[in-house]
Amino acid sequence: MSKDKEYRQNSAALDFSRLMQNAGVVPIKTSNQQTHPAATKKAKPMLAVAIKSQDSNQDYSSSNAKFTTLSNDPFSDNCEISPLFAADTLSYCSQSVQKNAFRKFRRGNFPIADELDLHGLSRIQARELLLDFLKHTLIPSRHCVRIIHGKGHRSTGNQAILKTQVNHWLQQHKRVLAFHSCIPSDGGTGAVYVLLRLLA
Repeated sequence: MSKDKEYRQNSAALDFSRLMQNAGVVPIKTSNQQTHPAATKKAKPMLAVAIKSQDSNQDYSSSNAKFTTLSNDPFSDNCEISPLFAADTLSYCSQSVQKNAFRKFRRGNFPIADELDLHGLSRIQARELLLDFLKHTLIPSRHCVRIIHGKGHRSTGNQAILKTQVNHWLQQHKRVLAFHSCIPSDGGTGAVYVLLRLLA
């Protein structure tokens, strides 16, 4: 680089520096910069955070436990529920569903538009997520959703606790038109197809 060109570049840099100082611009001291710890963490969904805080304060292992939910919901747990087991098939059909349609539905002939995996969650977590899912999920006509509840192989006496609860809850929700345990390739008796009313 020629001395003349270098002089012009240095002069321009100096002029720019003086212009910035006259305008009141102060350089940032990089040694004092700090990254806020919250900015480096992935944000958690508010629902999950609220559920976790509730779980840490309450014990839901007892069948007599009172459930405190985060939203107004139609689910009632104030009655005796007969326990279900891994091999039990779930099946429910409201009067508004034609028999031929239900027959195709339970054979897995309706496309699955969405799914919810509750496997491994506590009852209170499953309850809240299922409520939220049923309230907000959008599906096209002649489609269904799949809910994975598991078979309860790790539960005491092989009772399928979540499966029992899901069976009980789904029958109480006004959006649920029908449900049936899945065919083996879609999860068998560890999952259930659910036919929902379309949201207006």
